[in-house]
Amino acid sequence: PTSLPVKEMGAYRSWGRLLAAQGMVAVTFTHRLRWPLRQLQESAADVRAAIDFVRASASKFNAHPDRMCIAAYSAGGPLLTVALQDERRYVRCQLAIYPLVDVQGFGAADEAKFALKTYVDRPSFPPLFLARAGRDAIPTLNERLDAFIGSAIAANAPITIVNHPTGAHGFDVANDDERSREIIRAALEFMKAHLN
Repeated sequence: PTSLPVKEMGAYRSWGRLLAAQGMVAVTFTHRLRWPLRQLQESAADVRAAIDFVRASASKFNAHPDRMCIAAYSAGGPLLTVALQDERRYVRCQLAIYPLVDVQGFGAADEAKFALKTYVDRPSFPPLFLARAGRDAIPTLNERLDAFIGSAIAANAPITIVNHPTGAHGFDVANDDERSREIIRAALEFMKAHLN
């Protein structure tokens, strides 16, 4: 069976509706990333194309082309580096929800290029909201995330870290609890603060 295109997946559509309800413009799009990180370069090109399309079409969306937030979930974490590789200063903030932040050991070309820690000491590193799932069952994900948090703090990077102690991978969809709702509200407030 074929899987749904990313932009059609319920979780992303729900986040999009939630953002729209908050007065923000949300754009979901499909990229070619497949687990385990196959087509990472092509997926990065898809992200670049989506960003460029949204900026060029901003007036059609009633959006501001110089006020963007990039959000990534899970294995999409390495794609946050697209805005960092090219120093896209119109990316005012980034949202990383239970993200993979380090691709070392996955056989990806240009591992450092797709690792968030490569960019944390740059002045152009945008504010990052990072949500961690305390009971994430994806092997090595939290260990990589914790190492990244240490390097980001050591670099004095502008990061906001939230932890869901009992949250599973995908807690924003899977855990119907107050901590999940609290983290989602905090993410919305973070975006509003950096985009307004």
